[in-house]
Amino acid sequence: MLQYLVIGGALLNLLGAVAYIRDTLQGKTKPNRVTWSLWAAVPMIAVAAAVSDGVTWAIVPVFMSGVNPLLIFSPHL
Repeated sequence: MLQYLVIGGALLNLLGAVAYIRDTLQGKTKPNRVTWSLWAAVPMIAVAAAVSDGVTWAIVPVFMSGVNPLLIFSPHL
């Protein structure tokens, strides 16, 4: 049951980034490459460390906090 709450929170987190992603793709905003890449990299390092330590569902919110900036940053690669 708790994993559904974690997944729901992750989806809400993604929903919060959709507007910014849309504006980025339409060219209305231009994210700073360094800032957004660091905001994506740091949680992914934490995810790799946690997964290697055996963490399962608890790492999903941290993963999503790294995926959202990565999605915002990636159209500008």
